[in-house]
Amino acid sequence: MPNELSKVEVKLNEAKIDKILEKYEGEAGGLIPILQEVQETCGYLPEGILTYVSERSRVPLSKIYGIVTFYAQFSLVPRGRNTIKKFFYVGKMQPRGRLIQYVERFSCSDFA
Repeated sequence: MPNELSKVEVKLNEAKIDKILEKYEGEAGGLIPILQEVQETCGYLPEGILTYVSERSRVPLSKIYGIVTFYAQFSLVPRGRNTIKKFFYVGKMQPRGRLIQYVERFSCSDFA
C-alpha cells in the first residue's frame, strides 16, 4: 500500500515538482532548496516523490536519502499539525514551567 500511495502522491504533485526542478535546473547546490520546496508542497518527502526527484534531476537516490536523513528539517513521514520542541538553556534559565513538566511526564522520548 505505501508504494501505491507514493505513486498517487507523485501524480498529484508532478506538475508542481516539475516547476520546482525547472527553477533550480543547472544550479550548483540546488538540491537542498529543491527538497525544501518539495517538502513544503507535499508536507513531507515520501519515497515515490524522492524517486521522482532523483530521476528528473539525475541525482542518485542514495545522495538524496543521505541529505534527507542528515538534516533534521526534512521528514520522510507526515508530521503532525503541531511540533513541540524541548530546549535546554545554560545557566540559571532551566525549563521549570508547568508545560515542560507536563510534557516530560507524558512524553515517550526526548524531543528533538
